[in-house]
Amino acid sequence: MSGATRDPGGPPGQPETHDPAAACETGGQGEHSERGERGEHGDLAATYDLYYASRHYEHRYPVPNPATFDFLLAQGLHRARSVLDLGCGNGRYAMALLGQGSARITGCDPSQGALDEFRRRLQGHPARSRIRLVHGCVKALSPEDRFDAILLLFGVLGLLGERERRVATLRALREHALPGARLALTVPSAWRRLPGARLQAWWRGLRDPSAASRSRDIRFERHFGGRAHHFCYHLYGAAELRQELAEGGWRLVLLEAESVLPESLICRHGWLARIDRRLRPWIPAFLGYGMRALAVPEATAEAGAEPDGRPIESAATGELSTMRESTALPTATTDCNR
Repeated sequence: MSGATRDPGGPPGQPETHDPAAACETGGQGEHSERGERGEHGDLAATYDLYYASRHYEHRYPVPNPATFDFLLAQGLHRARSVLDLGCGNGRYAMALLGQGSARITGCDPSQGALDEFRRRLQGHPARSRIRLVHGCVKALSPEDRFDAILLLFGVLGLLGERERRVATLRALREHALPGARLALTVPSAWRRLPGARLQAWWRGLRDPSAASRSRDIRFERHFGGRAHHFCYHLYGAAELRQELAEGGWRLVLLEAESVLPESLICRHGWLARIDRRLRPWIPAFLGYGMRALAVPEATAEAGAEPDGRPIESAATGELSTMRESTALPTATTDCNR
């Protein structure tokens, strides 16, 4: 997700606080679809509009996470015919994929400002005709839209609000998936991210038992555009991610640590990205700063073949084989269940 140009208003020199993160407590967020309706993510979209208008997002994340982009290539997503990038933001990953294959790419984001920035970056790009931008969430897609690769990167799933909404989004994505499709996603790790905010959420759960189930729903604050902004984020363990994917009609087939260092450092400093690339394979998924995953539609994963009977092609090697889970996955799942 990303953002547009909007005047924050308010008295000169007086910081304002924009707080869509009340949704952590109430589940109430809003969304602008391409049809102009107000739905689930409007407050979050408005915050990302400001995030991008301030250029703060672009400063923190000027390029794709190099290791995550390499992951997409290793899993063969650049060979897809049609790609959906849900929560595409300013096109960090979509534009990088655009130069790696011939896929038609749909970028979908509830932040109009993100899409405006995406369009600006596309100007003069020789393959810009293969990009379609949709303002809204997955509900803004046409019922006929089908994709053989779906991206849900940069922790977008954790930004969607309460559990029911996250699972509903995964189900909707399953409806838009072609036979043999792959879903690549990244989520923030409950064991590494924002320990102070998570401690506060845990403390709220002790005082209010009804809030205990939301102990991984945390708030954090960023300052940009002369004001403080609060975000709501759901932090994941491996077992929880596996379960939500299953309820959404997907099977988790690969899980690994996304990085050891914070993504903002990796994206801004190539030398740190190189160090991180060497360290990351040595840690289990749950100890990563985030977790990186690959999932396939449940029917495909169970059969080890596409619905027409063809074996699944291993994206990493090009060989025909049944997709298997990472050997690190059981360890990560066990530890995250403690």
